[in-house]
Amino acid sequence: MRDAILLKQKPLVRGSEEFKIGDTYLAANGEFYIELKKGGSTMNIRIQELMAEMNSGATKIKVNT
Repeated sequence: MRDAILLKQKPLVRGSEEFKIGDTYLAANGEFYIELKKGGSTMNIRIQELMAEMNSGATKIKVNT
């Protein structure tokens, strides 16, 4: 995908917190999740929720780092 940006390990700013984007998972229920890492902590967020946060401006991906 020549116009796409690889997001793995890119910084993602959610509110005042900065996370690194990890792996993408397909859960048994058919939902896709993206792993977010900060320090030694890891959390997973549904792709639909992340897209809604990005569309509202609450979350941003730093692609120029």
